[in-house]
Amino acid sequence: MDVQRAAHDIQRLIRRDTRAGLNAALLLTKTHPDDPAALYALATAQRFAGLAADALATLQRLERDHSFDQLHQSLGWAYRRLGRYPEALSAFLCAMAITPDMVSEDGQRLIAKTISTALLAGQRPLARSIAQKHLTKRAPCYVATAAYFAEPPESPKREVLAKFILSQSDAIPIAGFWKSTDTHIARQLDDKAELTRILRDENGQAPDWYPETFILPEDASRLTARGHSGNYWMFKSVQLTAGAETALVRGDHIHTVKEGLTRRVAQRYTANPFLYHGRKVNLRLYIVLRSAAERALYQWHDGLVTICATPYPRMDGDTLAGHIANPLILSETEVNTPIGTLPSHVCGLNAFMDAAFGPDDRRILTQRLEQLVRDLSGRLDAHGFYDRYAALPHPDALPPKLMALDIGIDSDLKPYLYEVEVSPGMVPVGPIWTDVTQRLAQEWRKLTFDFSKVSFQFVKRF
Repeated sequence: MDVQRAAHDIQRLIRRDTRAGLNAALLLTKTHPDDPAALYALATAQRFAGLAADALATLQRLERDHSFDQLHQSLGWAYRRLGRYPEALSAFLCAMAITPDMVSEDGQRLIAKTISTALLAGQRPLARSIAQKHLTKRAPCYVATAAYFAEPPESPKREVLAKFILSQSDAIPIAGFWKSTDTHIARQLDDKAELTRILRDENGQAPDWYPETFILPEDASRLTARGHSGNYWMFKSVQLTAGAETALVRGDHIHTVKEGLTRRVAQRYTANPFLYHGRKVNLRLYIVLRSAAERALYQWHDGLVTICATPYPRMDGDTLAGHIANPLILSETEVNTPIGTLPSHVCGLNAFMDAAFGPDDRRILTQRLEQLVRDLSGRLDAHGFYDRYAALPHPDALPPKLMALDIGIDSDLKPYLYEVEVSPGMVPVGPIWTDVTQRLAQEWRKLTFDFSKVSFQFVKRF
């Protein structure tokens, strides 16, 4: 068996189907437990699945006998995801020392990651030193962004760097890179189990805009008892997206659900969804935590809506088609097919609201969405999220945290928060998503580097 070829194929498969890639990697390492290509493929699959601790263990096995730049970069990612910033910094510095081409875009990304991690490790002098050594006029804009945050807030260099960053024509690379340089604090919201714990109050009750959710396996007995109510339940991985590890199960069939490859939650299904031309929709709101000191969220004035490609089906549980509205699982043809008065199954939030609702219903839904964001901010504050964020070293060096809220609505226009995406996708799917993403990135850049020029609608603060 050509292990190198198999590992390469797995690396490609992971990006299309994380679950299948993880299965294939586990099988390959079972037959070739000490092969470096097989181990690295497994670590990559675990990384894509959000299994940071598992990925770290695999990478540490590999590190015993091997050393290459991508290995150390992956170790840096795993340590950083787990909040072990000094170790992440050491790994990134090792990667910088052996990366053959630091002038390439990948090399420049590594520099920016290292600067950011040095700040989280409390090493601002080191971060500034790296920035000063590698910042050039030809460096990509995210290196300049890293250098900006390496400077203290009162430094005059910040103004110079901000002007340069704002002068660049394309904001997507900046927002796209910096949205993914996360802290382990922010990543708690990305984990559906951790999000559920955060949203529950001292009595274990979540707000009414968050569907009843059970964390598995710890809530398994409660779910079994609750399952006989006749509800349907959506089983979802705590990390994976785009429908991976997802199953729609009737309450009295819960006992038939097999254990997944990853941790999962069971979320009560909204059985009476709002339908647009007979199809379910998903609303994506974009919010920003501008700084830890503000203890508030800012909501962007627009958003993204995805409409299912197939009509809402009978509740037979045999297929997820028509139940999940996610642009990443739509084909290019489906994305660009008109529906109703809309030119595409993926559209801007404001355009969708104009097409789907009259003035009164639009006002009602808008107010309810704003209240959801306001309540979410309050829950985060009550749970100590803002305090933990502010306690990180050099919180002034953290860029505004861009996040997305995936929301469903029922036939009574009641919104439900399904999940939070801490690093929302910036890869456009169709021309409308391209437009939405470009406008969002431009506004995020203004919010970050020139707050005075942000449109008033963007800074709706909760």
